Amino acid sequence: MFEILVDKYNKAGKHSEEEDLKKCGYKLTKVCLPVGDYCAKTNKLEEMLEIYRNEEYTQRRYHDDYSKSILSKLDFVGTYTIAVDVKLSFNELEKNLLLSKKGNRYRFERELLRAKNLGIKLITIIADDDYRTFEELEYFQSDGSGRSCGEAMKRRMAELMRKYGCEFYLVSRDKLAQAIIYWLSQEPLLKSSYNQNVFQVAN
Repeated sequence: MFEILVDKYNKAGKHSEEEDLKKCGYKLTKVCLPVGDYCAKTNKLEEMLEIYRNEEYTQRRYHDDYSKSILSKLDFVGTYTIAVDVKLSFNELEKNLLLSKKGNRYRFERELLRAKNLGIKLITIIADDDYRTFEELEYFQSDGSGRSCGEAMKRRMAELMRKYGCEFYLVSRDKLAQAIIYWLSQEPLLKSSYNQNVFQVAN
């Protein structure tokens, strides 16, 4: 079982899947990730941490708890190749895909470009129990506006997948933790092979 690194800027109390991951026996450590909400702790990261532990000025502070260390986002560059980004609804995803008053379209695309430039495959998992397939987005309406934007969202996802090699998957809330574990277990830089049960997700 591998350790899971969690971006420390995930909003507290918003991501209930973190508790589900802990219940599955996974250790979670909060750090500053350059890309994604979750990644696996790899052998490359362990090599970097071993150097950190041996630095004299760190031995008096946070020797074992590197989540409280001086490590920055740059220290994690090159230590993982698969990251998972979580959207807890299609309303949240819409704000990342389409241009709107409260949208983060350009911030989201910058993260996808950063992932591509760093050699990281970014998997975006949408956990929305109101939809079973992406085809049902045909009926999706922007939150509070009443305007239909599902087709525009699908076109935008297809565009981003072509440009950046990212992927989008839809799961139910109760399967979110399992989906995160499945995708992180595909990390080729893990110390050993982790045999996870095949987890089927809609695409």
